[in-house]
Amino acid sequence: MARVVVAGVIVAMAAFGVTSVHADVPTEPTGCGLQQVTEPAGFDLLTGEPHGRTYVLNCPFGPVTEHEDLPADMVGRRAILLPVGFLVTCVAALLAIAVSRWTRRPGDTRER
Repeated sequence: MARVVVAGVIVAMAAFGVTSVHADVPTEPTGCGLQQVTEPAGFDLLTGEPHGRTYVLNCPFGPVTEHEDLPADMVGRRAILLPVGFLVTCVAALLAIAVSRWTRRPGDTRER
């Protein structure tokens, strides 16, 4: 059972990673100087929804938080959600285990 969970986590992370690849084109904000990027453009792990970059500007009157629009290569895309990848992998692994046990011959005591 532990192997099924580990496989589910690995496949879920790989599926999310492959479907969430995008070109990270840095853009320099206009106006005040960039203080820090608080969240790079990417995809939400649980919903798969894309989001633009969030950053803080260092302005004379105080810090200002800005949100960029989605990069062009992320528009209309979604990533595979981590829970979906995990669930699909676990169900597939459990079905494979069930089929392998069901297809054993009567009297076959070998452990697989």
